[in-house]
Amino acid sequence: MPEAERKRTYFILFVVNFLITFAFGINDSLFSLYMGEIKAGGFIIGLAFTLYSLSKISLSPLAGKLLDRHGAFRIIFSGLILYLLVSIAYYATNDKNLILIVRIMQGSACALFRPVMHYVLGSNAETGKRGKTLGTFDLSFYLALATAPVFGGIIKEYFGFSVIFIIMLICTLSAILLVLFIKNRLTISYRSDKKITSPRHTQPEQLKALYVYIFFKGWAVTSMAMLLPIYMHLIGYKESYIGLTLGLATAATAFSLPITGHLADKARKEIMLSAGGVMSGLLLIVIFSAESMDSFIVSSCMYGFVNAISQPACSSMLIESAQGNALGRSIGRFNSIMGIGASSGALVSSVLYSCSGIFTAVCLSSALSIFGGAFVMHSTSTLLQQETRKNALIR
Repeated sequence: MPEAERKRTYFILFVVNFLITFAFGINDSLFSLYMGEIKAGGFIIGLAFTLYSLSKISLSPLAGKLLDRHGAFRIIFSGLILYLLVSIAYYATNDKNLILIVRIMQGSACALFRPVMHYVLGSNAETGKRGKTLGTFDLSFYLALATAPVFGGIIKEYFGFSVIFIIMLICTLSAILLVLFIKNRLTISYRSDKKITSPRHTQPEQLKALYVYIFFKGWAVTSMAMLLPIYMHLIGYKESYIGLTLGLATAATAFSLPITGHLADKARKEIMLSAGGVMSGLLLIVIFSAESMDSFIVSSCMYGFVNAISQPACSSMLIESAQGNALGRSIGRFNSIMGIGASSGALVSSVLYSCSGIFTAVCLSSALSIFGGAFVMHSTSTLLQQETRKNALIR
């Protein structure tokens, strides 16, 4: 792809990713409040979250297969149309039962939308710059996640949910129009246009190691996001301080990504994944042992940074490890497994919190995060040893 066209595609996808993440990040951060306003009970609220997760998890592998078969444009356009219908439905109805259907549609839209980004960018990144490209691009996701709850809270307080739904509609329409500008580029089959190779002879074992890693990372991140507000509230902190702590972790991740993305192109990716998994696991214990606000600020920023260490390396390693014409399928399966890990983490952590206390749930999440990082290092080291022996026999 010519350099000017590559930059144009990158910029448009960056803006599209920000718009969708921002719009639906506002909605998701206040969704429980909205359901309370329309008199939904706890069971309905829990079911709405569950249906969203299940639809996203179950459709992600299919979306990946469709990417390999039909290319990027049809898939991302279908996802954006679903997002548009979801925005209209939120604005047009406040029926609790219909909202459950809308949540299924939203999960399906997410499954169709998210994999396309790494599929397109990873396929067309310059050799030796894939980590930097993916790391910088993820700024659009994390900046949107960090700012959406803040803007959403202000809009809700002064204007109500109807204006939030209008903003969602405007953002989605803008994203659809922007994607139409690069329709021809997205219609091309990227895998046939440019075969992706790894500097080492990658094998399916690497993908399996990544699947194990992302399952436990999804578990740990979700557990931390769910349990930290509870822990801080229990020791007397107000919502503003809780929001600040969570926001700082996201901001630290966002602003570290360009640096760690560049590092992912230079260093061994499995070392970065292992370091990120092990250190984030250890920092979970540190965060949930903190009591002063200074300790929460420092530990949450460190947690955000170590998550950024593994993020670009993981995305780059996933793309390099996909063989033949199975990139879309690998990304779809990867996202599905991450979703299963997140759902499992939320469920098990909530049960452990109720039965054994918050620290038991944190310790389990910490141990699993450390195990995931160690497993990647062990698997890739074993693979390299096998390749070394094989090459020695050939010689």
